[in-house]
Amino acid sequence: MAGEVELELVPQGTLAERIRAGGAGITGFYTPSGVGTLIEEGKEKRTFEGKEYLLELPLKADVALIKADKADKAGNLLISDDLKNSQTRLLLGYGKSLLSSVSAGFNLKVLLRAKSSIEGTVLEVIDQVSDTSEIPISKAVGFGGDIGLLYFPNAWLSVALCAKDFFGTRFSSWEALNQSTPFERSLIKPRIVFGLAFYPLIAGGETKNFKNFIIALDYSDLLDYTSIFTNVKLGIGFDTLRILRLRSGFDGGYPTFGIGFDLNVFQMNIVYFVDELGAYTGAQPVQNLMLNFAFRW
Repeated sequence: MAGEVELELVPQGTLAERIRAGGAGITGFYTPSGVGTLIEEGKEKRTFEGKEYLLELPLKADVALIKADKADKAGNLLISDDLKNSQTRLLLGYGKSLLSSVSAGFNLKVLLRAKSSIEGTVLEVIDQVSDTSEIPISKAVGFGGDIGLLYFPNAWLSVALCAKDFFGTRFSSWEALNQSTPFERSLIKPRIVFGLAFYPLIAGGETKNFKNFIIALDYSDLLDYTSIFTNVKLGIGFDTLRILRLRSGFDGGYPTFGIGFDLNVFQMNIVYFVDELGAYTGAQPVQNLMLNFAFRW
């Protein structure tokens, strides 16, 4: 160690785009941010339509955790953010067993949030403009963190408690894009998530034709007393006939169903669920049917 630290100055918007470029496999991009300042030193500069731009290279993280609304064992992810308030996340986490039956973990995250002054879902916003490049959007970066505890009092029960955005994730210094007006400071409020999972057959009773039976109950925000029904998530699942997986439950007041087939070289899952795009249950439900399959060898 030479006792020296290398410092690189990067504009907020450029930092977010470099992270996105690294994840998307983009080898570089040009931006006007930083032209005429110390940031342009050592960087390629080009002129397009009479305006100077700097070449920025992608920024790739060694490890990244992706947060999604739903996922399956094949790695398929479902992220249901609308355009009015979408986010890109970069996280760093750590977990450790404290006792034989207690584990704890935390993560620190950097979020890129984009907002549009046009109300509606992605499809509704696109329908209101003739050119998607004309959609008014602003963006900002926020910093937050989550803390979680997992407790196993016995072999057939697990209890989880998670404080999400425990000190509040704040977004300020909004940067206006595409003729948008900057927004005021915004905040992702702290939330406490509580969950229980029961494994009734773990102590004995599992057979080759009936195993992995689980009953799970989650409450997505113990601090929210205004929408108790939509915060409750209940699920039941089990495997049967050696190749068949059955799942059912309720998520935010809507039923969900799933069936899967797991063979030696082939796996297929069919899932039905409902996304609520409105402010309350029944306001603007969207039914979804997802099919995924995978081959293994």
